[in-house]
Amino acid sequence: MTRPVYAWHFLANDRRLRYGTRQKVRTGVTIRIEQTPRLCYVGLHGSRLPLDALQYAPGEIVCRVRIGGIIVEDGDKLAGQTRTVMWMADADKTLREFACWVADQALDAAERNGLPVSAASREAVSVARLRIKGKATEEELAAARSAAWSAAWSAADAAAGAAARSAARSAARSAAWSAADAAARSAYNRKLTAMLTSLHR
Repeated sequence: MTRPVYAWHFLANDRRLRYGTRQKVRTGVTIRIEQTPRLCYVGLHGSRLPLDALQYAPGEIVCRVRIGGIIVEDGDKLAGQTRTVMWMADADKTLREFACWVADQALDAAERNGLPVSAASREAVSVARLRIKGKATEEELAAARSAAWSAAWSAADAAAGAAARSAARSAARSAAWSAADAAARSAYNRKLTAMLTSLHR
């Protein structure tokens, strides 16, 4: 038996398991399997870092989980025999806000380093923020994204285009990956951890 690990896990928006019983996941209820976990095949999965968990996210429902029993881990994920959701929340708006924050960081860094930043990239982030508040349409968001991608030549521009994606998890994931070196990813994980944790009241 391994010591329990606290991790991050994302659910589809119906809050059901993706495989097996497809049961609805509930806070405080422990799901168990009898088999020995094998990453990607058998087990109740999670990731220690939220950006890692986001890579595997089927939806925007974020869960803070405790994984126990026999645990196997490799790189960016782990799997155990038990998983208990400590709390869960709809992270749609938070992931969108995070994508915008990442894009701003990347664009600001590019400018500090004397690199040109397209007006379309800045506009894409602005429209993405308006969309979060319900003040821009999906069509306006798509147009801003398209303009940003057309102007993109750097990772910073790509992050801005990613921030204007329709799916929140895709926006956050793509923005973070398009602009991140190791130091940036560490900062992004700290920021995302704080933003997601704030959803737990």
